[in-house]
Amino acid sequence: MIVTGASRGIGRCMALELCQGLADAKPACASIAFALLSRDAAGMAETASLLAAAAGTVPVHVEQEVVDLADLDAVEPAFASVWGRAAAHAATAGAPVSTFLINNAGSLGETNLLVCVPVAPSQSESSSSVHRVIDASKRAPAACRDLSGVAAVRSAIDLSVTSYVWLTSLYLKKLRGLATTAATAAMASATASSAPTGGSAAAAGGNGSGAASGGRHAVVNVSSLCAVKAFPSQALYW
Repeated sequence: MIVTGASRGIGRCMALELCQGLADAKPACASIAFALLSRDAAGMAETASLLAAAAGTVPVHVEQEVVDLADLDAVEPAFASVWGRAAAHAATAGAPVSTFLINNAGSLGETNLLVCVPVAPSQSESSSSVHRVIDASKRAPAACRDLSGVAAVRSAIDLSVTSYVWLTSLYLKKLRGLATTAATAAMASATASSAPTGGSAAAAGGNGSGAASGGRHAVVNVSSLCAVKAFPSQALYW
């Protein structure tokens, strides 16, 4: 279970709900493994402790990776690192492995930015369109300021859109690799089972990677109401 932005808020709640649900399932999971990605190390550590409590008697393993997903150059190495550690643990389970990617990381950013802060109309400006603009500005947070550059826009898009697409791509490539490994292991097993006694039956053993093909896999992208409805000064939040 890979969860981004799991150090607090919705990400933490989703991780805990999923952990408790898996632990209470009938039959229960043999073990549960989480890979958490967040820029808040302390928050992740707290989430890890809560996960252990939520799992009850079911063994839970939590990997943590500190990363700012708005830094796109850091996304791939962070994902590869946490996936590798979690996969190494899963390989010891010996049972079918289900994997889930939950893209949840997001940030309100600067909530006092407007594309252009409106000014009050003059005496001669009395059109309804002008009044609508001023009315909208009154609902925006106080001390709003003009957007002065593209850095804030780029950072918001990188975190809330581009990182989701990139992480999903990396995740699906890992699943493709698992499927290839499973197919190879199945062929080796079939060959070994038809070999004469004393042949290469050991080839069917493998390292548990083939078991991953027997599970379920899913990607969940978490968005916000801001993705479908505009709010004053919050256009950069999805």
